[in-house]
Amino acid sequence: MFRGKRPPGTALANEARVTITRDTAPIRERASFTRLRYANCWEDADILVRALAPLEGARCLSIASAGDNSFSLLARGAAHVLAVDLSPAQIALVALKAAAFRGLDHGALLEFLGVRPGRGSTPRRAPTGTAT
Repeated sequence: MFRGKRPPGTALANEARVTITRDTAPIRERASFTRLRYANCWEDADILVRALAPLEGARCLSIASAGDNSFSLLARGAAHVLAVDLSPAQIALVALKAAAFRGLDHGALLEFLGVRPGRGSTPRRAPTGTAT
């Protein structure tokens, strides 16, 4: 963000306006946790995993959210991940996804997660032969 005085009429259109309020009410009183808020996470789990490396045998605490980061920690070698969240709906989603990972075959799991053929879900194969 620009610091200092700008000449009149030169404010950037994409500058954020931030208002900080001092709401002292507990978060449970300010937000509803009765519904599902996140079905997927869009954070980059690779950054998280690199920052916490090495993960082999680690015990990790993770915000459950949609479970994606928690599952990434497990997939990269963490021995135990405790996923916590204020929302019972998010915890239920993580439990459902864990059951899907344990019980579904690969194709059914991808379908459950919303991956559809023809929408970027099929891995690209490297071309065979030589380039000319």
